[in-house]
Amino acid sequence: METRTANVFALDAARERRKYIAIAEANEHWIQTKACFALSGIELTDDHAERAGRLIADDLTLPST
Repeated sequence: METRTANVFALDAARERRKYIAIAEANEHWIQTKACFALSGIELTDDHAERAGRLIADDLTLPST
């Protein structure tokens, strides 16, 4: 039974991750940022997109300096 529960949590986490990536990919600022990095030879990954999506959705805040 634990395996089924773990699979459900993993599926929920994957869906949530895809949601935030989609939010980032639909955001003009993220698209421009990604393009600027690409021009410099730096490829931003889905991990970066997920973090950007969380910031855009206001579900994550940057640490204060």
